[in-house]
Amino acid sequence: MVFSNIRTILPNINFRNPKLYVQAKKKPYRDKSGGYFDTIGASIILEMLLNYYYKELNFKRQIDKALMDALIGPWGIVHIGYTTKTEKVKDGDLLEINEIIKEESPFAVRISPLDFRVDPEAKDSHLEDASWDAVKWVKSLDDIKRSDKYKNTAKLKSNFKVDTSFEGSVKSPGDDKFQDSSNWDRVAGWDIWDKKTSRLITLVETHDKFLYEDDWPLVYEGFPQEILYFNENPDEMYPVSDIEIYQSEQDELNRIRSLQLEHIKKISQRKYISQQNMLSEEEKRKITHGPSGTIAESTGDPERALIPIKDASVSQDIYLIARMLKEDIREESGIPQFEQGIAEKFDTATEPALMAQATQTRKTERLSIVENFVVRIMRKFAQVLQQTMSEQNVPLTINQFKEFQTSIPHKLSKISGPEAEILLPWFTVNKDDIAGEYDFDIEVGSMQPVNQEQRKRDASMMYQMFSQDPYFDPVAIRKKVLEAFEIRDLELKDAKTVQEEQIQMAQLAHQAEIDKGQPKIQADLAKTKMKTQSASQQTDAKTQTSLKQEQMKAHTALMTALISKANSGKGEGTQ
Repeated sequence: MVFSNIRTILPNINFRNPKLYVQAKKKPYRDKSGGYFDTIGASIILEMLLNYYYKELNFKRQIDKALMDALIGPWGIVHIGYTTKTEKVKDGDLLEINEIIKEESPFAVRISPLDFRVDPEAKDSHLEDASWDAVKWVKSLDDIKRSDKYKNTAKLKSNFKVDTSFEGSVKSPGDDKFQDSSNWDRVAGWDIWDKKTSRLITLVETHDKFLYEDDWPLVYEGFPQEILYFNENPDEMYPVSDIEIYQSEQDELNRIRSLQLEHIKKISQRKYISQQNMLSEEEKRKITHGPSGTIAESTGDPERALIPIKDASVSQDIYLIARMLKEDIREESGIPQFEQGIAEKFDTATEPALMAQATQTRKTERLSIVENFVVRIMRKFAQVLQQTMSEQNVPLTINQFKEFQTSIPHKLSKISGPEAEILLPWFTVNKDDIAGEYDFDIEVGSMQPVNQEQRKRDASMMYQMFSQDPYFDPVAIRKKVLEAFEIRDLELKDAKTVQEEQIQMAQLAHQAEIDKGQPKIQADLAKTKMKTQSASQQTDAKTQTSLKQEQMKAHTALMTALISKANSGKGEGTQ
């Protein structure tokens, strides 16, 4: 049940690589020497560095281990620090092999809760009121004596031996399984971080002198360790783990399962009573060792020759109690059956929706706790970088480079022109570029576990909603869609090129429309011309007809007038 519950919880709160944000607490200012310090530009540099180191040093794997520790035990622990070259190498030889902790490099590694001790007077689970804590280490005696870091090692002896039987990781020195070879001798010691005096003390319990005692190599806010836990335990330093809540039920369930198995063994190994001389030795051997279907012959009454001894049956109550314990464990762990892929019956249709809503609320709360844990780790890691980072070349992605060009162009003055977006730039930075105080945060939802199909659906919905909205950058929206579909080899055109192409396409479309309508225009002109000519001819004909009619009328009137005049002249005796 424990394993099943943890494997159900982990995928729900196990996070993706977060997008870290850094914001300056002060505005840009001039220092005492009169120089200008750009706090905004420095925050962008620090943000880029933290996101870069998070992937480069594989922080996620270490935080995943701490997350598993916090689900199983009271808490998970991550240690943040810096390793100098002298701690890793002497005379060209490695003193310690650890691919995570490199020389001259910051690191963040998970610490086993079994190798961690803290001030027993403390009450706060984040160690805010603790005066000291201690981290256990195991190293070879030769590496300790060769290291320049440690002193008083002349009389130091091994107090620990590695288990070479491969049945367990480590055993006590008195275990009989150990080989006699001294190659497996080790020294187990403690690094004690005293917050009151800011002193780091290294000791071995079987040795009478300190191996190391000096000021803390770096300045931290609190201890160099960060703690992850899910269940607060007021007035107690150790928080309550999920398993501790239902551990008694789990133990009882284990005992019941043992009883069930014992009963199965009894049933499978049945005992019999046989009357004397009813079965020969050969027939008895057939019954005890023969396979299924073996026939044994008796010399007497078969019903009396072999009688099975009846064993007491197991009460059904034991199975009911086992089922009840499982339900109690699920209730106390807060994990319903349907999340584990087990069919579950509901009385109403709204019941599963309400249970899913309550489950999602618990997931969101736990994811928020993990996000805060990551923010605290990166804050301490930023403090380490501010104190240790020498001049270093860090690669930039294209998006980071464009952000740098607009925010702090003076840092990229040597990389300019159109070729800068094609070549992968390298940015030179040191601790002076990231000095100051900053606030840290994580992009909302960047750590939430999202499957590929959900990411594609969200991107498609976002494009439909905002692609035509003038308040949103269409290029940025298209980039989000490409990222969701994991398309990385497709470059988007810049806005100027798209605008020129749109103008050209509009001109071509307009010309095509003109060309398409040209025949119709010619036909309409010809029809109009013919109609105009016909109308003109009709008008001319009407005009001619009217003129002729007027001429005929004028001629008729003239002839009438002449005849009338002639008639009147005859009456008067004139010609």
